[in-house]
Amino acid sequence: MRVSFDLDEVLFVDPNKYEIENPPRGLAGMLFKERLRKGTIRLIHELRRRGYEVWIYTSSYRSVFYLERLFKQYGIVFDGIVNAERHNREVQRTHNQRLPQKLPPHYQISLHIDDEESVIKNSVSYGFHALRVYDPDDDFCDPKVGMNESIVEKYVNEAEKTLKDGGECFEEPIMVAKLSDGEYMIINGHHRWAAAIKMGLDKVRVVIANPGEENLVGLL
Repeated sequence: MRVSFDLDEVLFVDPNKYEIENPPRGLAGMLFKERLRKGTIRLIHELRRRGYEVWIYTSSYRSVFYLERLFKQYGIVFDGIVNAERHNREVQRTHNQRLPQKLPPHYQISLHIDDEESVIKNSVSYGFHALRVYDPDDDFCDPKVGMNESIVEKYVNEAEKTLKDGGECFEEPIMVAKLSDGEYMIINGHHRWAAAIKMGLDKVRVVIANPGEENLVGLL
């Protein structure tokens, strides 16, 4: 399974608004001015450890060479990089009609993570799975980075109120991916999952990243 990430406001963030990874030291820190969202390193490494291909898919014109060098400073290697130049050459150039700035199915990408609402809308029109990173996003990191109990409690309180009013327990469903062994891995929603377990819920709505699958699944 291939997972792709947008760059700006997803992996690259404003250090005045977000927690960030420790930037490169010395000359590298001056050459590569972009700053990585806290948790990016562990998230990418964990996805690759679990057998996922991890890509960049961005509408930025930053060169592939530049991006490879930048992420090398953090010990991150991507399986593929699609920037605006590559997209225009390999995707848009072959079509007369104007296509979206990102078209993950062209690269057999199963799930794309982005911050733009337009990308999420296009995912419905063009039949691909996209996950929106919110500002801020409590569930960006893999749970191995650490579970914040105050965030879990926040989701518990929100869910209790919503259920009392007759709605879904969580406004956003939990995003999971089906693994080759038939098990499921949470991609986004670790704190909501922990909140559901704390509340004793026997089921919660999830979206399965594999195309064409969406259902209610029991809590493990």
